[in-house]
Amino acid sequence: MRTIAAVFHLALLVAPQATLLAPIAAAQPQPLPAMVPVSDRLITSGQPSGPTLGALAAQNFSAVINLAPASAPNSVRDETAILERQAITYINIPVDMESPTQNDFDTFVGAMAAMGNRKVLVHCETNTRSSAFVFLYRTIILKEPSAAAYQAVTKVWSPPAKWKQFMAHQLRTHGVAFDPL
Repeated sequence: MRTIAAVFHLALLVAPQATLLAPIAAAQPQPLPAMVPVSDRLITSGQPSGPTLGALAAQNFSAVINLAPASAPNSVRDETAILERQAITYINIPVDMESPTQNDFDTFVGAMAAMGNRKVLVHCETNTRSSAFVFLYRTIILKEPSAAAYQAVTKVWSPPAKWKQFMAHQLRTHGVAFDPL
């Protein structure tokens, strides 16, 4: 009988601690979803979780550019606050997945120019908008070879016609001879 009572008391002592530790384990940062490292200072990805956003300063990120609208299904409601607590610059450019615009891209180029040599994470919901905009930035602004830069896009998705047309238009407008179509 004493053995049963001792086991019962031990279970009462351990169970609450296990319950308390469960949320801590669930809140651990996860790898960046659909991550594509472009360089040591530029990474693209899908929407990071709250805990993953909370660990970005420890990975030496100093800026985040989010190209998804706040209404995106996986968005983190308090992303701005999470990043501000870490002194990470946060810029949201809500690009409509169905209709990216010249203004969206121009705003992105301005945001990237303001980053200087900082380590930047560019993300959206699934790394579609972000991979496409970073491809254009690398090709048009940084003058990197288009075919090599486009490989980062194809690691994540095969853009539909409207996105290929948008990219092709941007490239032609800036005198870059590459056709993603």
